[in-house]
Amino acid sequence: QIMATIDDVDSNLNVLVSYIERDPLIAARVLSLANIAAQKRQFSEICNLHTAISQIGVGRVREIALFSSTAKFIHGFSTKSIPATFWAHSVGVGICSEELAHFSDTPNLANAALIAGLLHDIGQLWLFSFNGDAMHAAFSDSKKRCIGIEVAERDCFGTDHATIGFWLAEHWMLPKSLCLAIRYHHDASTVQSEPLVPLVHVGEAMSNALDLFGDPQNHVTKLSASAFKKLGLIWGSAKRPEFGPLFGRMEARSRRANELLHHEV
Repeated sequence: QIMATIDDVDSNLNVLVSYIERDPLIAARVLSLANIAAQKRQFSEICNLHTAISQIGVGRVREIALFSSTAKFIHGFSTKSIPATFWAHSVGVGICSEELAHFSDTPNLANAALIAGLLHDIGQLWLFSFNGDAMHAAFSDSKKRCIGIEVAERDCFGTDHATIGFWLAEHWMLPKSLCLAIRYHHDASTVQSEPLVPLVHVGEAMSNALDLFGDPQNHVTKLSASAFKKLGLIWGSAKRPEFGPLFGRMEARSRRANELLHHEV
């Protein structure tokens, strides 16, 4: 409801506040971030949500709502077998995909790219919960044979996390574009008509290349040239801004988002 209200041009701040007030965790986080910002600017203490939202912006509110919901979702799974870096990677890919949407002149897809990136490996989470030992074995096999994890999963389970994630997304009745982004994030050349697919594919590649959280599994196994071209990205092109500031935003926002996620957990 919070996300839908933010994206509804006909809605107003009072409606948004009414939804935030129903979730004490989100409300407290919004007020906390607003007061941190106010202190830096030497403003007076902020005690109401209207002022707090105006202070931090609806973009930050969307981020808080999304990662708070994710933190609650985490508790629905047994985390014993899930790698500690799983959520950091998912958040990193979400942030990188969102930043790429702005960078590639598709800002209308930024919100969807964030969500698609966050959920791109959700099938892997299911596999860890289903048989954690087999999934760890698949990761070891992937590393030993220098193959993609999706290939090792197919050898082990007969299917891969991208396919299972697609089934889950369809079951949850997520938009078709999100379902396809999850299904083809390892094979973006398969689907050319849905721009979310290359956004998440390249977003994951950049997240791994930047080695945002020191995960030993971080490596770029493949990068679709057609996906890169679809986003209008050309290394060293005078027609495009430099990649340096983009990478800086990806790194800074990923760290901040993961701090927020762990704070909520």
